[in-house]
Amino acid sequence: AEEEREEAKRMAEQQKSVACVKVNTSGSVSADYTRYVETRVPEKALASMRCEESEVGRLCGLSVKVYFRDASPGWRAMLQGLAGPPDLSQNNGAATLLLTRVDDGLSDLIVAGDAYVVVDGGVPVTKGQVWGLQEMVNCAMDIYDMDPENMRRGKATLLQWGRQYQHKDWTPPSGTGGVNIYGERLYQGKGRALLLNSSLLLPPPDNKIKPLSFGSF
Repeated sequence: AEEEREEAKRMAEQQKSVACVKVNTSGSVSADYTRYVETRVPEKALASMRCEESEVGRLCGLSVKVYFRDASPGWRAMLQGLAGPPDLSQNNGAATLLLTRVDDGLSDLIVAGDAYVVVDGGVPVTKGQVWGLQEMVNCAMDIYDMDPENMRRGKATLLQWGRQYQHKDWTPPSGTGGVNIYGERLYQGKGRALLLNSSLLLPPPDNKIKPLSFGSF
């Protein structure tokens, strides 16, 4: 009887899951909105992955955490002489953008393969919200470069955009292409996550939506 109870407990734990959207942009620096799919992921699966918090998400008043298994050194390590040029062949563009450092616009990591974006607390995050957050970083890349003054301008811009986002008063300079960046999901969950998947070649909901890139990264 005790073994049966333990087995039932183990199965119940396995069934716990987190609302999520799956995206994987490996092999490309783009992060196309049409590759985001809302689904659920077991909590234990997320617990086995590496987790990093997004500074940009914090600016927007959200606790945004990116979960992933594989990553290589980013641009900062190269500039510090600790690694060679980053390998972008398996880059998950959206995940890497979300982990950009606000101070200088550089990434510590180049995320490879699947990445889950989880927002703790509040209403479950939508794929439109995550697209909006990484598009915020993508647009800021037009300001950042290796010049210290432009790094300060880039940081100041993101700080301003983050304040606007908290009041739902920010729109990407490039436009939304019909994407609702403040939308709410209809079901609840302990955590909310998004995963990007390049195998999902769906037709775009609006031809105004452009693929995202690192620009001047």
